[in-house]
Amino acid sequence: MEVMALLLFLVAGLLAGLLAGLFGLGGGLVLVPLFYLSFPHFGVGSGVLMHLAVGTSLAIMIVTSSDSAFSHHRKGDVLWSEVRKLAPFYAVGALLAAAASGWLSSTYLRYFFIALLVFVILRALFKKGFTQDHALGDYAPPSRPIMAAFGVFTGCVSALLGIGGSPITVPFLRNAKLPMVNSVAIAATLGVPIALFGAVGYVVTGWGRPGLPDWTTGFVYWPAIPGIVIGVLAAVPFGTRLSHRLSDKLIAHAYVGVLAAVLVSMIV
Repeated sequence: MEVMALLLFLVAGLLAGLLAGLFGLGGGLVLVPLFYLSFPHFGVGSGVLMHLAVGTSLAIMIVTSSDSAFSHHRKGDVLWSEVRKLAPFYAVGALLAAAASGWLSSTYLRYFFIALLVFVILRALFKKGFTQDHALGDYAPPSRPIMAAFGVFTGCVSALLGIGGSPITVPFLRNAKLPMVNSVAIAATLGVPIALFGAVGYVVTGWGRPGLPDWTTGFVYWPAIPGIVIGVLAAVPFGTRLSHRLSDKLIAHAYVGVLAAVLVSMIV
């Protein structure tokens, strides 16, 4: 079982890394459903199932998002001026989410996860401009107050559900007519403060919680981490290179398709 578990997490890490590099997803949209489906086989009870899935996902995303952000930075796709505007508010939101998670049941966290996916998919499909081609010169930055409010909200929701912020950040930036490759790069970079502050918060919130399996620290399950991290580090550069070979419109459509597949896995 240990070997099979390692292989499972390794394959999941490869997929998460590919999506992190290609879409800036940070891996959470793949990892949370995977953990939700697999953790019961490792003795995780239903009362803490989503908490452990989210907390472990956030801990892994520290590596995933950092590696993806560095890869996009080397390609020159990260607009650091926009990152600096949003990052502090993302961190505040992530801390608020971790504190609130202790008051929510695992079932409600799952429902919130599904609801967010439905909202993001519908918004991407019907919001004019998401799947259109944009050049960097088309970008119209939102005002500072809007960015501040958006940052706190996104950091809170993202850390609460362990998804890294991309499903909300990318449509927000696309609505401002930013090219997909830059939107993805910024989303990946902003995943770092979400993951860092969110993971610390989930460790503190889950500390001493009854019903947790062995090898946990708060709501972080350590046996799942090595295989995932190895897979992620191997696959992120390939995903980043692929994002430069595909058209802006194709990446946008593929992004929606991935979200739809994840939604089905959480509902079934």
